[in-house]
Amino acid sequence: MNSATRRLFVVGGLVGATVLVISSMAFAGWGAGPGMTWSLGWMWLMPLMMVGFWGLVILAVVASVQAMSRPRDIDSHSESTGSAREILDRRYAGGEIDREEYEQKKRDLA
Repeated sequence: MNSATRRLFVVGGLVGATVLVISSMAFAGWGAGPGMTWSLGWMWLMPLMMVGFWGLVILAVVASVQAMSRPRDIDSHSESTGSAREILDRRYAGGEIDREEYEQKKRDLA
């Protein structure tokens, strides 16, 4: 994960945490007088929650696009996976090394 993606996740997490804290205060009635929990005392909460929601949606889209556009070179990694013996067997079967070299390397691995 590069630094730009990491920064997006941090900002998105902070926005999400802020929205959660403020909304939990609204549910608890913190800072509002009697009967004002969902009336004019908290009308500013909905735009804040909407900005937070759309910020998280945009963050998810950007992260998905970055993840899907990342180049993947499967062929170069497939040869290096496996044990040393499997790689040696593959090289011998593919004709990269001859029988003498194969036998020598097999003894070296044992």
